[in-house]
Amino acid sequence: MKVPKELPKDMSFEDGYRYVLGHIIPPEATPIISKYLIDNRIYLKIVPKNKTFWGRFWRRGLVTKSGQKFSSCIELIEELRPHAALMTLLHEIAHHRCWVKYEKVGKKIRPHGKEWQAEFCRALASCVKYFPEQMRGDLGYLINHYSNKNENFITDYLQTWDRAKVLAKHAIEKWEAERVNKTE
Repeated sequence: MKVPKELPKDMSFEDGYRYVLGHIIPPEATPIISKYLIDNRIYLKIVPKNKTFWGRFWRRGLVTKSGQKFSSCIELIEELRPHAALMTLLHEIAHHRCWVKYEKVGKKIRPHGKEWQAEFCRALASCVKYFPEQMRGDLGYLINHYSNKNENFITDYLQTWDRAKVLAKHAIEKWEAERVNKTE
């Protein structure tokens, strides 16, 4: 992904978010994701390539040099392809939703437990239309198993986010290979 180094002058905070997100995720998904991040005061930080994570959710609030206040932060590595970046953002948004819904009121939950799985399913279902047609079957399969709370499936197949990353990477590579073959 090519993240702009500087924003155009006289751009509002909201427009700046949309502008940056338009360079990171599929452009058609930008309005819904930027609205969620802006409405929930989530700071999006793009970081250099990292071998240990694709994205991270931080619960701590922060204040920028310009005085903008944020409730939390999502970090995303800069080298993700657009659909992988969208999948990662949805993963981190699910963590934010769990934090707001459960942990801020004192309920402790597991990072990828059943509450997170339900929130990830909702986030993914709301954005599945922004993924290529070839990926939607795999994502529908994922959503169906999350929705049905098939605990054995989750335990065996998606116990950690690393396995979900492998699925996303495979689906994206498959889609790109098919796209290249069609153009030849």
